[in-house]
Amino acid sequence: MGSIFIPVLLLFFTYSTYSLCVPLNVKETGGIDRTNVPVQSGIPLPVGKYQVSDLSKFMVLEATGSNQGFPIPSAFAVNATWKDGSIRFLNVQFQATVSSKTTKEYYLTDGNQTVAVDSIIVNGGNGTYEIETGVLKFKVKSTAFNLIDEAFVDLSGAKNYTTGNQIVQSGHAGGFVINGQRSNGGNAVLTLFRATREQIILKATGTIGQFPYVIYIKAFRNKPYVHITHNFYYNNATASSKIDLANLSLELPTKVTGERTAVMGNNSTKPSVQCSQSSTSSVYTMSYSASRTTPCYTHFTGTTAVDSGNSSSNIYLGWMHVNSGSIGIGIGIRHFWEMYPKVLELEADGKAILGLFSYKGPSIPYYAGGGRTHTAIVSFGTDTNLTKEAFFMLSKTK
Repeated sequence: MGSIFIPVLLLFFTYSTYSLCVPLNVKETGGIDRTNVPVQSGIPLPVGKYQVSDLSKFMVLEATGSNQGFPIPSAFAVNATWKDGSIRFLNVQFQATVSSKTTKEYYLTDGNQTVAVDSIIVNGGNGTYEIETGVLKFKVKSTAFNLIDEAFVDLSGAKNYTTGNQIVQSGHAGGFVINGQRSNGGNAVLTLFRATREQIILKATGTIGQFPYVIYIKAFRNKPYVHITHNFYYNNATASSKIDLANLSLELPTKVTGERTAVMGNNSTKPSVQCSQSSTSSVYTMSYSASRTTPCYTHFTGTTAVDSGNSSSNIYLGWMHVNSGSIGIGIGIRHFWEMYPKVLELEADGKAILGLFSYKGPSIPYYAGGGRTHTAIVSFGTDTNLTKEAFFMLSKTK
């Protein structure tokens, strides 16, 4: 459940001239102000009422304020249909502006009005997809799959995707890593899983040795971040009864090197931790342990820990943002109780590690037939608030 979510009142009634009017109450629970934050929900519809061809009829209206009754940029897709082919669950996507700890109301209607707005640009072919959101441009390739092959960011919206705004260089040795084996040693099958003008989802499937994986990369209109959902399976019936899992991570070599400043945090109820300007040999680490006694964050210069501590007595989530001059990177992992320890790390050479199971801890036995789903974020650019915005979309906070 996201820290911003849409409780839906299941009422169908006449509002003005519309035959459909469903209140969409967007509640902010993370404790931070949201400006044009992506939200989505699945709305149940009556059998036989709307066909797939009716998607263009739907719109979302402002319910309050100076723009009350006006449509806002939104997008729609079909999550499921009834037996007769009519829409059973409508996927609604738009961007909401909600103050901290408040609720804002919108309406879903069928008024046939649209709002002109730039859409996400998707170019695909020859096993490569290039995505442009309006402030972020990135590439994912199937050959020697390395997660995000290259990335540029321009938060001004001018789409200046040049070398000075490049965060990730093409051809790097990143990707999905398990027990030392890397996905960039093999190929993945890429699929455009969903595409609307508000968001796109790329699906990557592949195998590392005996381990199949599925990764979803979701991007949003006019946002510099992506959500990554990773599914890991150990379901080889001919494999031994268990493996010793030494590490399981997503790795992304970046250009965020040299003199850097880092900010780290858990949730909105505890203060973020500001790490001071550091030397070029600094390593920033944020980790979880099963006992929750390991320091939540550690800032190293070389091998010496210069800052450490636990900024939350209950570690549910974690994010970190590191800037170097005019470029920066933010990363975060949603917390799960399985597969401790976890780690976020930005190394001196710029490599960002999202440790779903950290190489820093002891190996654990992992049994055949098991599977795990992990959720993470990567935010490109120097805006720490956008990293927090992306992070708090992952889960509710304490």
